[in-house]
Amino acid sequence: MEEHEFWRRRSTGPVYSVRFVDGLVCGWCGPLDASEIEDEFLASFDYSEDGAGWLEQHRKEFELFRTTAPHG
Repeated sequence: MEEHEFWRRRSTGPVYSVRFVDGLVCGWCGPLDASEIEDEFLASFDYSEDGAGWLEQHRKEFELFRTTAPHG
C-alpha cells in the first residue's frame, strides 16, 4: 500500500513529503514551502527515488510532521 507522511528534519527544520510503499521509504520531495504542505499537492510532487535508501536509514534524524490518508 502506498502512503505519504510529512517529515521535519530535527536539526534544521525543513519539511519533506515522504512516499512509502509497504512501509519502506521509496521516494521523497522537498524541502517544501509552508504553502505546499497540503494533502491536495501529494499527487503533483516529483518524488525522487535518489536518496530514499539514505532517508530510510536515517529516519531518526526526522520527526513526523503530519500524516496523510493512505492511497490505494
